[in-house]
Amino acid sequence: MNQQSGHGQRSKAWGRIRIVYLQYASDPVTFFEFSSIYRRPDWTRGRLGPDVSPELRWFPIVSFLQLAGDMATFTNTPTGFGHSFAVDHYIDAWMEVADVQGWPPERVERLKRHLQKLPAEPSEI
Repeated sequence: MNQQSGHGQRSKAWGRIRIVYLQYASDPVTFFEFSSIYRRPDWTRGRLGPDVSPELRWFPIVSFLQLAGDMATFTNTPTGFGHSFAVDHYIDAWMEVADVQGWPPERVERLKRHLQKLPAEPSEI
């Protein structure tokens, strides 16, 4: 799942163990590969993630260095991008894992709005 989609888009029914991955397409930590120095990564092919610039192009060596640079500065991204996860983006994932039934969409949205108001850093609470 990402911050904009994935809820309810499983290709198979749940098994006994439920696992959901939440990742942002702009997260350099998730997509860093040493092989991207010489081979185009799969995530750069086809439709790009919702928070990746449509202008993205892969170049040997250059793209690798850009990814490495992004890894060094990824903490400066706004919440909801890169490796800075927004608390309200977890709700759909938790609802899938916990098999929440019967919550009206308005209640889910109200919970997300409430979580958006919380400080981003735990030290600020």
